[in-house]
Amino acid sequence: MASHIIEIDEDIEIKLLLNFSINKVSDLPNNVCEILNGRYEDIINNELSTFIEAIKNGDNLEEIIHNSLSETHIHLSWLCTGIASLLYFVQCNWTGPPVDKDIDWLKTRRNEALNHLSLHDGCNINVRKPELIYLSKKIFSDIDLQLKYKSCIWWLFRATLLHQHILDENTGVLFEETENLITEINNLNILEHPLYKLLFNLEAGTFYLYYKRSQNSEKHLEHAQKIAGLKLNLEGAMGKRTKYQQEEKPQLYLKIEMNKDTFPSIDCENVPRSLSLNDFDDLKLDCIEFSEPKEETKLGMIEEAIILGK
Repeated sequence: MASHIIEIDEDIEIKLLLNFSINKVSDLPNNVCEILNGRYEDIINNELSTFIEAIKNGDNLEEIIHNSLSETHIHLSWLCTGIASLLYFVQCNWTGPPVDKDIDWLKTRRNEALNHLSLHDGCNINVRKPELIYLSKKIFSDIDLQLKYKSCIWWLFRATLLHQHILDENTGVLFEETENLITEINNLNILEHPLYKLLFNLEAGTFYLYYKRSQNSEKHLEHAQKIAGLKLNLEGAMGKRTKYQQEEKPQLYLKIEMNKDTFPSIDCENVPRSLSLNDFDDLKLDCIEFSEPKEETKLGMIEEAIILGK
């Protein structure tokens, strides 16, 4: 029975790390379903309803989290709250849709969050709702939660990298913290599965690229590419780039080959429409017109991310 519960927990952790489920999300706990459906504010309000007064009164966040976990063992609730807070922060600051409304009771910790996150250097003046990432880092840093859910370390890695993104200057403190987290993640059993090993290397490569550590980044991205079975080559072929071009010229293109199936991914139904160059450019073709048609390799979102990372 205990091993079955562990398998369920690991399955939930994996779905949360990927932020999507191949199967119906209705089979999962309600708070997990709400994360996968993007209802982050609802999760934060519902899961923390018991602690709203304590948070508004300025009680120590670390003590609130630790005491709650030691007394009630609601580990999944706290994990989902941390994830929802981090993803909501990403939505508000990068991906959208924009959210103007604050979570009023959590906003009371905004100044505290800015003081903690600034590291004596100052956060970017454009950062929105810093209390969200502050809360998520406090949750993911709890030792009891890390012991229960090993993926908590991975989420702390993600939160720490985003923490660096909102600072005006790169900081060695966060770099060292994140490198230590990478070492810990690399020892997790969850990485025995190729998809999660690939995802980890992709994220680690992105981290090193941000800090301009090209060799470290390339090592992780090469590993991710190998796991995905991707072969990438820059090649030349004759073709035309413009509508009025008479002679074909050598054109550079990326040849992509795959020796295995793509990893599972989701297709977004509502995406921005690709603009045709014909709408505003009388000269360039929409794409290179090769003398010999080139076969297009169908890629999933994971494979596309690897290519963009390189």
